[in-house]
Amino acid sequence: MQYLAANPGLRSLIAAPPNATLLYAGDTAQNNPWKESTPVYRKLQTMKLTEPSLSQKKTLNDVLGTLSAPGTKFPSLLAYAEHVDQQVREDGAGPAERMLVWRALSGIYASNARGAVSFLLGDGVSREALKVFALTEIHVLERNRGVDSITREMVAYLKTCVLTHKADIRIGLIRNV
Repeated sequence: MQYLAANPGLRSLIAAPPNATLLYAGDTAQNNPWKESTPVYRKLQTMKLTEPSLSQKKTLNDVLGTLSAPGTKFPSLLAYAEHVDQQVREDGAGPAERMLVWRALSGIYASNARGAVSFLLGDGVSREALKVFALTEIHVLERNRGVDSITREMVAYLKTCVLTHKADIRIGLIRNV
């Protein structure tokens, strides 16, 4: 967080193009004969290779991977954030403290979303499970006046799911605007 404070110009760059923001969270057991959970982000990586509607959508990691990290030895802001995350883990921080970097970056990303936002959510999307979507992104999006009315309606529904402890949301809304 000190890095972002020292590099305020980066905040506005942590954004997808209008109508291209894609937020994801949770796990999925769909199409898995062993019924083992697969993180949604792994499924999303595969889907982006084969689904044209997803090829133009940008996740936080997609955006961070394109941004330089001035003043560090890392090739991108994503590599730097992953390094900080690893350092915090090695320092023995608890699960909630380990997420602070990702909550900060995700909050900035959600606050910079414009137009239609797409969602891919699986099982286990809850505050108790310490999912960044449930803890941060949904609340930031709720206050974001730059998103369209369909996004705001979806956010209201998803916030109700989070607040009523319906963690197994299982929803995909890919907006092609």
